[in-house]
Amino acid sequence: FADEPEENAIVQETEQELFAEDAYAEDDFTEGVIEENNTGEDDHSTFSDAMLQAAINRYKKPMLRNVDPGDDTQPDPHKIIDGASLPYIGEGNVVAIYIDFPNDTTDPQNQAHPEGDTTDRLEQSLTELHDFYYRASYGKLNLVGTVFTYSAPNPRADYMDRYQLLNEAISALDESDASINFADYDADGDNRIDCIVMHIPYNYRDGWGDTWWPSCGTPPTQDLWVDGVTYGSNIILSRDLSKEYGRQTLFHETGHAMGFPDYYSYDKEATDNPKYPTRTGTLTFDMMDNNTGDHNGFSKWIAGWLEDDDVIRVHAGADGVYAMRGSEIIAEADAGDSITLDLSSFDSENINETGGIIIVNNDSPELFSNYYMLQYDTYAGNEKLLYNYADPQPLSSGFRVFRVQAELRNGYLVHDNTYGALFNKLVELVDHDYTEDHNATSYPNVGAALEEKVPFGCMYYAGDMLTPTTDPSTNFLENINGGFTGIYMNFLESESDHGKVEIWYSEEDKPEEKELSIELTSLEAIPGGYNVSFEANQKLTVLNPYGMYGIIDNMGAFVYQIRDRIINGNTITGKIYADPDLLKKGSSFIFRFIEGAFVGSGGNESPRIDIDIPVSQDLIELSESGYIEGTEVIDTDYGDTGVHKFSPVYQTEDGEYYFYEHSNTYSVAEPGNTILHKYFFTDDAPGELREELIAGDSEEYKEYIEMNHAYLRGDPTENVSMIPEGAQLGEYPFAYDAVKVDDTYYVLSFRERKGWGSPENDQAQEDVLYNSPVTNELALTKLDANGNMIKQLAPIGSDIIQDLDAYRVPNVLIQAGPNEKLAVLLYQPSQEFYESHLVNHAV
Repeated sequence: FADEPEENAIVQETEQELFAEDAYAEDDFTEGVIEENNTGEDDHSTFSDAMLQAAINRYKKPMLRNVDPGDDTQPDPHKIIDGASLPYIGEGNVVAIYIDFPNDTTDPQNQAHPEGDTTDRLEQSLTELHDFYYRASYGKLNLVGTVFTYSAPNPRADYMDRYQLLNEAISALDESDASINFADYDADGDNRIDCIVMHIPYNYRDGWGDTWWPSCGTPPTQDLWVDGVTYGSNIILSRDLSKEYGRQTLFHETGHAMGFPDYYSYDKEATDNPKYPTRTGTLTFDMMDNNTGDHNGFSKWIAGWLEDDDVIRVHAGADGVYAMRGSEIIAEADAGDSITLDLSSFDSENINETGGIIIVNNDSPELFSNYYMLQYDTYAGNEKLLYNYADPQPLSSGFRVFRVQAELRNGYLVHDNTYGALFNKLVELVDHDYTEDHNATSYPNVGAALEEKVPFGCMYYAGDMLTPTTDPSTNFLENINGGFTGIYMNFLESESDHGKVEIWYSEEDKPEEKELSIELTSLEAIPGGYNVSFEANQKLTVLNPYGMYGIIDNMGAFVYQIRDRIINGNTITGKIYADPDLLKKGSSFIFRFIEGAFVGSGGNESPRIDIDIPVSQDLIELSESGYIEGTEVIDTDYGDTGVHKFSPVYQTEDGEYYFYEHSNTYSVAEPGNTILHKYFFTDDAPGELREELIAGDSEEYKEYIEMNHAYLRGDPTENVSMIPEGAQLGEYPFAYDAVKVDDTYYVLSFRERKGWGSPENDQAQEDVLYNSPVTNELALTKLDANGNMIKQLAPIGSDIIQDLDAYRVPNVLIQAGPNEKLAVLLYQPSQEFYESHLVNHAV
């Protein structure tokens, strides 16, 4: 390293204005789907084990690790015992290392810190971090930050992962200055540095899930110890701290370092209904969702920042309504009557005060149960936010209502926000603007629906109602048949510092219970599949989004999901594609809704429902797929790091053939784009390919994606039994797959290669293909009707055999195509595409 470490201790005692006026470019880490996560980041789908255990200990619920909350020998429940290591109660240390790399203009990976993103700015960010969490915790958490500098000796591209760089930086700092004692940064005495932030330069090439994307992780092993301590939570901060979004990213990742989960959805596939394009959970503002605003009341209750006396618990049932704050009943009413509650500001200008929250359900709501949570948000503290980008306005005072499903199973939360179906998450905003776009635009603007509406459109104000029949409603799962609560809320006042709400219970709108039934209402054959419509006898709420699919002859291995699925009320529409080769062998095509696919009557899981679909000739006469020798494009280089996937071959009406190559890639030329190439050839010139680039927004692109979901396969060995007895397979006697075209058989077989991996004792020869893939060879053999060899290509597919070892459930198969051409394919049944590449041969 080049520079001596620079130590600047920062002790924060006073508040500092959190928000600056600079523009906010929204951190896009909540957008996109991670193909592969290389960051070393922890799973942030739920609270850390330690934070959850501490909350369970406080409320004497079932233990995560059989810890007795009454046992004084157990550790302090606020002490982090594993996983996330930054304390969230008391004192906590953040060690921030300002890292730069050698200046090399020829290396695009080596970006310098932008102007303004200095060590001074990092120090200021740590001060703001302290102030944010001191306010968020109502004075219960005091973070102290220390800044060091480190100049890495190697280019950034030389570092394989975060821990290689972190180990190097910590070791160098420890060796360079004897006055540094890293044990001083272990506030809770667990022999781990509370939190380390590595602030590296931003690089536009860093995509979501890449190694240097902003993230928080903990080391897989504690193999570096300095001054008697190792490290736990560590943050990659590759954002410009001279911009507000950089500092907000620091606040978010610090939340992970304490144990808070993400509240946004990792699953960015289209929802069941495009009516809800961006709904992900808390929606509007939350530090663990879109890096904006404060932590919500549920998070603060888990952490102990909200105490029992800050929580008003409301029971609303057939026996009446009552509310308790702590152990005191503060309001009660007989059956049919209501209570009125006053709720003060969730965040106020007094940093040590909070109005707390109200929680409501039909029983006696506790932290780890299902309930509706109300908090009163005002333009104060960490909620000092703006909305309406065109005409910025301070956040108006009003109720935000959340549906919380925090029940435990075996000591763990059943729900989270990162995955799961719509209306079935851990913490979800009950928002009467939920059909509108909630993307943030410019900091400090919150993600706001209906920006033209004043006041802020995602809150409840005086005159608003929330009942079992409003949209949204007080029904769990937003389904009155399965989640009826009978809870009614009438919002009476919405003043600058407090709100008033009336709450009661009624069964007036309770529906009659009936078992769910679904019927097929329309069926239209399309090439390779159907357009379908189904109708249910009640509103459909999905519990298992993968629990509805087509199968052939009850063969569960051949599963065909419904595509372009839209669930709207009690109807389902979409497309189903199926493998025409299998349909020719099958007698029926069944669409199945598995048990528990939907919520049923009374909140129970729906029963299994099977619907027979007639097999259409238009479906099974789709041209058989295959691949032509000489058309390989597996070695093409688009300068990307994606995975190339190939479609089967199709035949046009004029006899020309074509196939697609799909590269799901982060391309140098087109960052983040998916590339689809289409190749044409003829019988006379199979190796002469004419190429087209298919636009991602075209109908052909969309149809390609849908069609190729149909080509999933089960175990190909089922076809081996068709080989004539005594077939001549030469030196490749172990059959793996076969296909019959007219009276000719084509067999894929392999032979054992002596040496490493040879079968031992009575091990089945057939197992060798998996147990020693590098040492075996495949052959493709053409047989006549009696099993006599006509021709054999051998060996083939050495790269297929090598790659088999990299897949959990590897399979190879052959497939018939036009003019007796064959394909040899490597694929993985658990995926929706053929994986990796194809190696193709004709016989």
